[in-house]
Amino acid sequence: MEEIAPRDPWFDPVRERPWAVTGVAVAVCALITWRLGWRSDLPAFLVLGVGGTLLAVIDVALKRLPDPLTLPGAAMILALLALSGEGSPAGAVYGALGLFAFYGIQWFALPGHIGLGDVKLALSLGALLGWLGLGAVIGGVVAIHLLGGLWAAGVIVSRRGGLGAGIPFGPFMVGGTLAAVLIYA
Repeated sequence: MEEIAPRDPWFDPVRERPWAVTGVAVAVCALITWRLGWRSDLPAFLVLGVGGTLLAVIDVALKRLPDPLTLPGAAMILALLALSGEGSPAGAVYGALGLFAFYGIQWFALPGHIGLGDVKLALSLGALLGWLGLGAVIGGVVAIHLLGGLWAAGVIVSRRGGLGAGIPFGPFMVGGTLAAVLIYA
């Protein structure tokens, strides 16, 4: 009898709601396309629309960001940006490394406050923001932490959790980056 490979549990939250996740991803990609227009770097930003949606859903459900999406996503975004022939390739690399270092230092200095998946996700998000310029990087980081802080305050005020309650940070990273892309593109 043929052995069937086990399903990867990382993707169960997506499998549980395929139509909803697809609908959100399509809406995010439509919003990105509307803002950027048809240009050669659009495919890299659409990776944010699809991959970011998947990662946000998974992180909310499991409080984890799987390596099969974070690391290849970063490589794919950097490659698509490099192939586009527009923008700032150096800015993309600096943005990726800058956000990676920013979140990596937080991960190292404050264990348990940010996950290693968030640090890996920062590579992709930093590349996209850096591609758009330093203003987008700064605006993205501000938006990420503003969204996360507002959510955390809501959790505390609603008494759904206290100061030590962990929240998935990936959705705020994706949402803040999306906001900066829509503003700075």
